Amino acid sequence: MNVLVSPTDRDVLQGLGDIAISSLITEEHGADVLLYTNQGLFGIQRKRFPEDFISSMNDGRISRETSLLARTCKFRMLMIEGQPKYYPDGNLVMPRKMPGHYTRKRIRGTILNIKYVKGIDVDYTESVTDTVEYIKEIVEFFTDTKHLGLYVRPSAPAEWIRPSANETLLWILQGFSGVGPQLADNIIKYFGEIPIKWTCSLEDLKKVPRLGSKVAEEIYGQLGSVVETNKKEETYTDKLNRFLGRK
Repeated sequence: MNVLVSPTDRDVLQGLGDIAISSLITEEHGADVLLYTNQGLFGIQRKRFPEDFISSMNDGRISRETSLLARTCKFRMLMIEGQPKYYPDGNLVMPRKMPGHYTRKRIRGTILNIKYVKGIDVDYTESVTDTVEYIKEIVEFFTDTKHLGLYVRPSAPAEWIRPSANETLLWILQGFSGVGPQLADNIIKYFGEIPIKWTCSLEDLKKVPRLGSKVAEEIYGQLGSVVETNKKEETYTDKLNRFLGRK
């Protein structure tokens, strides 16, 4: 696995040793560390707390970097080196050399925005040594093929235990970049079905190893394809005529 580290993070680069190289490519993704995993690009933005974290809040860097991270990396994490500490009144404990006034609410608001608006994981480490060890653990995790959860897409969400046909179609469409629940629903309502077809016949699909006939017929039909191979595919005109009771 290729591991790239920003030239400005020399301590992390040195700690990772031979498994990492210095590269400015990280900045193009809003990251300090980039992992080229088999499952996709993993970007890590590292912030030392409070100095680096606070200054990046003030100058807007953390907003720009996390936006890039969210847009260009499949997996992303904000790794905060150090834990925030607060006075009883909720004000952040700051080094004397750092001016400004920061509250628990403001810090948490920034982190909540990064986590739940931008979809970036946030985790903490105790020191640069802990940060290096954490990155090594991430590399090991993504290298281990036993973690099948990274290869399997989560099941379609369902109101009941088994997803309905419509829920499955909505789920399939949302697999495309830029398609959310509402747009997926609009597409299905406009076409009356999912406008995607298999490029093989049902019989060819059944030849896939370990794919049973029942499952093959079910998934073949979900994409609007005709299950009976000897039946002519129904056109939109045919569907309209059938709906109006015409022969």
